[in-house]
Amino acid sequence: MGLDRKRKSIVAVQSTDKKRKSIIEKKSSSSSSSSSSEDSDEQSDHDNGLNNEVKIDNPPISRWPQDDIQKLLTNMELVLPKNDNQTFRSRFTKLDWEKVQFDNYSKDECQSTWLAIQDQLRTFKTMGDLIHDAKNLLETKGIDTYRSKTNRLQKPRSAYMLFYTDLLQKYRKKHPDLKLPQLTQIIAEKYHKLSPEKKQTFLDRAQKLKTEYTEMIDRTSVGFKSKEPNKPKTPFQVFMESKLSDLDSANVDKADIQNKLKEKWEGMTEKKKSKWIKLANEREQTYLTNLKEDHKNDPAFTMPTKSALTKGDRNILDSQSGKPKKPPVNNYGLFSKEMLQSDALAGVPPKERMSELAKKWKAFSDEERQIYSDKLKVITERYKTEFDAYLKTLPEDEKQIEMSKNKIKPKKPEPKVVPRINAREVISEKPTEKAKKKNTSKYNPKTNTFKNEPKPIPFKNAFELYRSKLETNDKHPITSLEDWKKKNGRKQTMFENELKTIKKEYMKNLKVFLKSLSEEDLQLYLKLRKPEILTENNNSSTSEDDEGNSSSEEDDDDSD
Repeated sequence: MGLDRKRKSIVAVQSTDKKRKSIIEKKSSSSSSSSSSEDSDEQSDHDNGLNNEVKIDNPPISRWPQDDIQKLLTNMELVLPKNDNQTFRSRFTKLDWEKVQFDNYSKDECQSTWLAIQDQLRTFKTMGDLIHDAKNLLETKGIDTYRSKTNRLQKPRSAYMLFYTDLLQKYRKKHPDLKLPQLTQIIAEKYHKLSPEKKQTFLDRAQKLKTEYTEMIDRTSVGFKSKEPNKPKTPFQVFMESKLSDLDSANVDKADIQNKLKEKWEGMTEKKKSKWIKLANEREQTYLTNLKEDHKNDPAFTMPTKSALTKGDRNILDSQSGKPKKPPVNNYGLFSKEMLQSDALAGVPPKERMSELAKKWKAFSDEERQIYSDKLKVITERYKTEFDAYLKTLPEDEKQIEMSKNKIKPKKPEPKVVPRINAREVISEKPTEKAKKKNTSKYNPKTNTFKNEPKPIPFKNAFELYRSKLETNDKHPITSLEDWKKKNGRKQTMFENELKTIKKEYMKNLKVFLKSLSEEDLQLYLKLRKPEILTENNNSSTSEDDEGNSSSEEDDDDSD
């Protein structure tokens, strides 16, 4: 079964790839313009036929307006069959594209544009799921068909990469025994030893390719504005961006300057770094707020968890804002911190340091350990006072966030002093009223429910529980109960055990609920929810009465 499924998926992929190629060939043959031979000769002389990163020809797929893409997606949704379980590749060939086409767009144009949209989506679902994802993408970021894999423009190569591609083939022939990393190292050393005049020729070539690339981008981006905001940059990237903007990018090797800026960044003090860390943090916060606003109507969207700021960057921010550093958790933590900061473990390898610390700590006596415990008490008391002073400087919302991070509970208000009252003087009819209220019915006729009634289990069997937890990205879901029963594996037993625990919890809650009901409410609950129990009770009572009557008649006969 697994091999057959793999063969079918491979055949489907091949068929869609053939379809894509045929569409692109049709479009390219109809809209191809003959390029001049002089330009091609000049380009081949310019980079020895190795530099093909900028595609001068226009992409085969024309850019569609966003409204027309919306129409295409809605037409495809209408044509799709209900409860479609086929993969998007097999559904592509079977879809009635003549019903999908609209206005002046042909069948082939609709197919090629859908393939361009499909390249920008996660392709492991049905076509209906893909159309749903495409609509979300259209609302949030917008869809640009030029961004597809077939039409994506490759970025131009840098000066070093041009030099590298020029020499790679020569050095491969010259040194056939050497591997690629060794060849790369030789070429890199040769590039660094180049004279400024020779290096400038490669910089000029890279600049020319960059201008051609930007022209192509400007030409293809007419009529499309992306809704996607720029991702936040790290503090070092923000620092480097500001420094590079002051320099003339045409006559500068960015790789060398980047290495110099990296050395400068590593030698910076925390105070100087904090300026760029604050700027990066502000940009990240604005990016996250805009992202949340853009995707508020998309339930499947999840906010990114990875931050542009590292843990070290956040520690620098905290220390510059006056937040005190947390003390170690225990006395062993304080001992290890002091030892690692000192030169006591200078000759020990880094991987063996913690084990060496553990051995030393085990060899300590109770008195030596008590010294670190006393030290830790003093440090924690100092930290508490400093942290309280820091909290007073913060606004209320930030104060609550910091308290929740440190798990500090706000101080409870002092209990009010209530004067003693003689209980006998205050006895009135109020307790009887409360008692009456307690005896009132828990049934609500408007909602036809009882108060504190446990919700019934919505699953009849383990298969229904599995279906409720089934995600859209599951590769091979079980669709029918028959298949579920056939595959009696670990997944089935897991869901059956989970259903048993749910049933046990429900029965436990039901017993507590039934005990809390009065006799009237209990009869009403059985009448509404479990009428079969009442009928069984009635039948049993009537049968007992009949047996009693018959036995009395027999006694009368015996007496006669």
